[in-house]
Amino acid sequence: MVSTRSRRSGVPAEDNRMVVIVTGANRYLPSPALYSRLLADRPVSSGFGLGICNQVIRALSLHPGHSIPVSTPQSSATPSTLRHLIPSAASPAASKSAAAAASTKHVPTTPPPTLTLILACRSRTNGENAREILLETHDRELKERAQNGIPVREGWREGLRVVIETVDLDSVGGDNGILAFTERIKDSLSPSWISAHEAKRYPHITSLFLNAGLAAFKGNDYWKVAKQVFTAGPAIAFSHPEFNIEIPGVLTADGERGKVWGVNVLAGYILVKELAPMLQRSPPTLPFPPRVIYTSSATAKYDAVKAELVHDYQLVQHEATYKLSKYLGDLVMCQLDRELGGGERSVRCLTADPGAVATSIFDRGFGPWLWFQRIMKFFYWLAFALTRLIGSPYHPIDATDGATSMVYAALIDEAFLLPSTKVPAPKFVSHSHPLRPCTVDYREVDRWEDAEEIGRNQAKTCESIRLEWRRREGLE
Repeated sequence: MVSTRSRRSGVPAEDNRMVVIVTGANRYLPSPALYSRLLADRPVSSGFGLGICNQVIRALSLHPGHSIPVSTPQSSATPSTLRHLIPSAASPAASKSAAAAASTKHVPTTPPPTLTLILACRSRTNGENAREILLETHDRELKERAQNGIPVREGWREGLRVVIETVDLDSVGGDNGILAFTERIKDSLSPSWISAHEAKRYPHITSLFLNAGLAAFKGNDYWKVAKQVFTAGPAIAFSHPEFNIEIPGVLTADGERGKVWGVNVLAGYILVKELAPMLQRSPPTLPFPPRVIYTSSATAKYDAVKAELVHDYQLVQHEATYKLSKYLGDLVMCQLDRELGGGERSVRCLTADPGAVATSIFDRGFGPWLWFQRIMKFFYWLAFALTRLIGSPYHPIDATDGATSMVYAALIDEAFLLPSTKVPAPKFVSHSHPLRPCTVDYREVDRWEDAEEIGRNQAKTCESIRLEWRRREGLE
């Protein structure tokens, strides 16, 4: 292992260590536990954050020489013009070309990297619960591998670091705001802090998963539920819902911005801009390049754009803010991918749709009573499970399965991505199957060319707010 010193932190940089940040890494319940714990006398939360973490740890813990399934190129997840690079689709002559050689990089040929996994959560308690569940799950998997005669990677578990950093994505400034979080990640560490907190050394960032999201749901129109199920079918109704009732006019804690827009659009933009230098510092010797992955939605479509967006760019007066905020988040990633995706050390900013899972984002839509939320969440999960069994491609059900598209986007080789100058922020979609794990489909941000001006204006607005808050926080 070669050690260098990062320019800002002044601490030794482990060139063979991946540093991965996941926002919104709250604990979740895998499907086998739902029956026994959904109605238990304790709060239950769920989300894709832990699914991402599970997938990343599982992939990197494989023994050297084993292929990594989640980073193996899939034909359905590859643009048609690049599918000939996949070994099964390549001619014998092409298999010896440089492109075909790149297609086998999912089998590591260099010493496999160690991992620092940063759980970026608003609540330290939630983060500690998430870490406990994550490590318990992984230790159980390692034990099962050993029992099945699958070699366990030497030194992996000892080198794995799972750390918690708190951040409130609703706040740009303040002690727990976005800028404070990014400064903690970037800032130099004193020798006394390093010796006391060895795990919290971040010389670079390899992957930044912008997974945390927010929806201002307050209920469902059950007449519209029935109507959409009967007219469009359950697969569409439970993945592209038209029956959610949202609360308009919800503002951030400081009262300066639309809350849903602030979390789903602005927060991701600021995180990328502030942490871009650390992503660019990720050692080129690592098997996976630096990437930003934004968790999008199946509902993030151009038709969500309304004329009033010109005057209400923070969606304060919009009645349906979630799907539009996710689409604007996609467009902002297009702008960032163009900005950062070229140059000597490119950082691709990609989008991913994990599909429909009964996560905690729906809880408020079931009313204010916790007992009713638990009951409705169970029936929501049951509806999703039945919908998957009848062939829906939109319902992974389990958060770890749904996270396949996000981790695939982070780990797939550059050879299977079109350059950002051609297609910025390509979208990877989890495709569910009735009786087997998710595969991944390739898509593009819906009508991104038609929405180019909207994306530019959103990015300019976000940049203006970022710079203003940097001045307020004394960082300029």
